[in-house]
Amino acid sequence: MMRNCVKRPGEVKVMPPLREWPWRIRRALRDVAVEVELPFLAPGSTRWFVAKERHYGGLVTGVRIGRVSPHDPRSADAIQKCSMTGGDRMASRAHGYAPHYSHHLAEFIGRNDITCIEVGILRGTGLAIWSDLFPTGRIFGLDVDLSHFRSNEARLRRAGAFKTNNVFLHEFDQFTCSPESFRDLLNGKTIDVMIDDGVHSDGAVLSTFAAASPHLSARYVYFIEDNNTLSTERISAFKPGALIHRYGLLTVIDGGKRPRVI
Repeated sequence: MMRNCVKRPGEVKVMPPLREWPWRIRRALRDVAVEVELPFLAPGSTRWFVAKERHYGGLVTGVRIGRVSPHDPRSADAIQKCSMTGGDRMASRAHGYAPHYSHHLAEFIGRNDITCIEVGILRGTGLAIWSDLFPTGRIFGLDVDLSHFRSNEARLRRAGAFKTNNVFLHEFDQFTCSPESFRDLLNGKTIDVMIDDGVHSDGAVLSTFAAASPHLSARYVYFIEDNNTLSTERISAFKPGALIHRYGLLTVIDGGKRPRVI
């Protein structure tokens, strides 16, 4: 655990113990390496995803829960005791989703008309990544509480995010969403890429997938993060014939007609 090195009135500032310096040095060197290599990485490659996530801030922990859905089944006491973690989907040992995102998004990179939706944006690291990956697309960020993103938006922009101003934010309740919710949001467009990084419970995940299903493009990819309990049978009920891939806590629904390879 890191010690508090903030000097208060009447106190002597305490230097971090020697055992922490190797970790600090490694982190500093890693961050320098990320900034040096990032311009040379192919967008959408595994290393690009890892570097982008670190560039935009990486892992954040202990984010207190603010506004929640009135239909959230958890008790008020349970919610009060919870905190949120984000910015760790690509590189962390717990997740390590980067190679799977790279593989399943490869055919979408370079298209000019991508519609990408992320549910559960927290501080916006993911939105910054999708905005860079699809600079001419439309990126929607949906969350029941947008305040965490708002408080971090200026920092993300200083780091170079959202240069094409292609990100649109909407308050969104996974427990009450419906096909009409997406119809009003999309204004006639369909969803090419969707990422569910929201509540993670079976009920919330299935409700969101059911609501989004009528609006998925003829060719789409749908990522469900941090859930390995929702059965493939329940998913298939809404999209028969879709290929469902399980990678630990990540589920990828690979659907629609695939482009012909010549």
